[in-house]
Amino acid sequence: MSTTQGEAPTALAGRSFGDRDHITHATEVATAQLNARARPWIWGRPAPPTRRLRRRYVYVL
Repeated sequence: MSTTQGEAPTALAGRSFGDRDHITHATEVATAQLNARARPWIWGRPAPPTRRLRRRYVYVL
């Protein structure tokens, strides 16, 4: 799949991309969403306990 200079690859043909402001805004929003869910991990600290199965009767037949 070779393309000449200035020609979009087949996978990207017909796609429209946002300008610099849209890309910057999307990056900021995505970073904020990831950071809101982030949980810090510190060397030497034990891992959080694993969750027990709540409805055991569903898993044990």
